[in-house]
Amino acid sequence: MGWGDLGVFGQPSKETPNLDAMAAQGMLLPNFYTANPLCSPSRAALLTGRLPVRNGFYTTNAHARNAYTPQDIVGGISKDEILLPQMLKKKGYVSKIVGKWHLGHRPQYLPLEKGFDEWFGAPNCHFGPYNSSIRPNIPVYNNSEMLGRFYEEFKIDRETGESNLTQIYLLVIFQLANVMDLFTTSLALAGISPPDDRTLDGLDLTPVLLSGSHTLLNRPIFYYRGNELMAVRLGQHKVHYWTWSNSWDQFKKGINFCPGQDVPGVTTHDQKEHTEEPIVFHLGRDPGEKFPISVLTQEYEDVLSRISPVVEQHKKSLVPGVPQLNMCDVAVMVTLFVAFVCFTVGSRPEYITASVMEFLITSLLLSLYLFKLNKRLTFFFWPLVDMVNSVLAAVFFTVLSLVALITYHVTGTLVGGIVTFMSAALLCVDSYTLFRSITFNKRRGESQSQGSGAVNGGAADHP
Repeated sequence: MGWGDLGVFGQPSKETPNLDAMAAQGMLLPNFYTANPLCSPSRAALLTGRLPVRNGFYTTNAHARNAYTPQDIVGGISKDEILLPQMLKKKGYVSKIVGKWHLGHRPQYLPLEKGFDEWFGAPNCHFGPYNSSIRPNIPVYNNSEMLGRFYEEFKIDRETGESNLTQIYLLVIFQLANVMDLFTTSLALAGISPPDDRTLDGLDLTPVLLSGSHTLLNRPIFYYRGNELMAVRLGQHKVHYWTWSNSWDQFKKGINFCPGQDVPGVTTHDQKEHTEEPIVFHLGRDPGEKFPISVLTQEYEDVLSRISPVVEQHKKSLVPGVPQLNMCDVAVMVTLFVAFVCFTVGSRPEYITASVMEFLITSLLLSLYLFKLNKRLTFFFWPLVDMVNSVLAAVFFTVLSLVALITYHVTGTLVGGIVTFMSAALLCVDSYTLFRSITFNKRRGESQSQGSGAVNGGAADHP
């Protein structure tokens, strides 16, 4: 559901009376922003009060791209981040989350490990072999115990009701706000000081929410794609430093992010950089961002003179978090690096054989990943492939050890053999750890039939 589907915003065909009543009895903030157009980064920002580029829910795999959190993500919300329920617990608050989590589905990342006392919902979207775009078998958990799946144990009625549009009167506040403000505001309402060992991007909105008239000072809203700052809003003006909608490949397949709303030079299918001469809009006069302000006007110069120092200070003070949504397997990269080193040291048949072996392994896994990414293959479970990759890397290091044993003199043979055998052993431990950490979703009945007791919902957390 988008904002245009709400009756309060004038949608005549699908009225939302309960949400409209909330708006009538409460407050409407039409300038309230999310931290990212995708769910997981925005959810992470809400719970931490920090931009995705700070809390780690972004990717650097490609320039200026938002990362769809993979269903088989190995990582999750960083242990270094402080979440809202962890702060509220200091004052004795009990927190419950209902709905999709999607900040890491492995046991150490689930809501009950991140400050929540209760949880009812799904760890992610659809999972592994149950992936279906028509009838997604989304797992449903009560705390850490899987109860079943949507469209199987839990039916969904797709029909929607209609009703008459009701005229309502609203208190409208045009304060610039975003989802990260909910973190800081919630702490203020609970009488809890925010953490002072990190930069927070959310502001305390209690002066606005409680008085209904007070307006905070102008504050910037930063728009990121990946780790690239695309645009900034300050007051009524919005400045674009990079523009593009989606790729030509997607567009040629019929995917258009801006149907009927194309703006020349802005909604492009190639990434366009405008850092030397940013594109500026006045959102009060032009909320659709269709008519850029001329670079020859005094208004353009005034806007940049106000916003440029804000952007410069933001970039100067920004400490990016470790990206959690990158697709990069450490075992593949390490073994590939060793293979190239071996090939560089000397063009012996043993080195060439080892390098070719690793090249073939890496190419196979890369092909599997690309097929998985493009949904050409759906029958394998990526964390299992990740585990197999560590096994293959261990085999490669074992072969490398044997090469060292038959190639060098005594010192080189001992050093090379010991180091590579130790590396192979560590990779075996890594593969075992990966296997133990894989979450195999099972219904409650399946777990009980296998005789595994559920202690704190642990039945769904182990193979």
